[in-house]
Amino acid sequence: MEIVQSKSFTHKFDQECKEENLRGQTVKFIVTIKAVRGVKLPELNDEFAKKVGSFESLSALRDVVRANLEGRSKADYEDGYYLKLIDEIKKGATVKYPPQVLDHEIEHVTEDFVARLAGQNLELDAYLKMREMDKEKFIAEEIKPAAINRLERSLIMDKVALTEKIKVSQEMLSAAIQQTVGGLQGSEDYRKAMRGKSTPPKQMQEAITLEAAGRAITQQTLARLKDIALGLAPELPVEEVKEKPKVVAHSATKVVAHSATKKQPAKK
Repeated sequence: MEIVQSKSFTHKFDQECKEENLRGQTVKFIVTIKAVRGVKLPELNDEFAKKVGSFESLSALRDVVRANLEGRSKADYEDGYYLKLIDEIKKGATVKYPPQVLDHEIEHVTEDFVARLAGQNLELDAYLKMREMDKEKFIAEEIKPAAINRLERSLIMDKVALTEKIKVSQEMLSAAIQQTVGGLQGSEDYRKAMRGKSTPPKQMQEAITLEAAGRAITQQTLARLKDIALGLAPELPVEEVKEKPKVVAHSATKVVAHSATKKQPAKK
């Protein structure tokens, strides 16, 4: 059959048909083809690779895709490994905190969950209605346990960082800031804040610096934990010279401004 062509056929419904008025009836159907649609995939060649990115060949594109998949697989494995490692530490630890801290963490977990729902064009009330669950029960049974886990893991990480004297070099902080700025550039809030500006506002620079510093410390702490678990951790030096925090903060602000400026497209 081709477009605009029609075809007729008859069908007799049995006595068990869901529609009562069709049970035992013989119905004539007339079908007309109005359109035919399909997906035509492009040929995988060097020309295709050049169109999807700055790749010279299909082989180069394959290498990047393979590296990305391997990187994601490794990151997923390490995330699971670190979570198990921290949970093992938690089994033998006593973690104490005031109830106000847990309440604050519950608020954060709830906000994160609501944001994820919003990304799926779904509101919390509609989600709870679909699950036939009220908000209080949802928070008590799902949000609160997640908040407790997140809070206790965070406190354990803080304690490990303090005990193991984790420090972040200026180079590590600079790399973390550039990574943070790069991740923010796709967000609408960042574009609005940067509209008509060559550098982020001071408040945003401070927030980026704090987030980047936290990320860098977390990475260093996890690396130290892994080395300890594998028996590869070097002994800590007996004496350590404390760094001046003001110098790091000042330098970090410069890195934020430089990273944001470097990433901005040239004005036409």
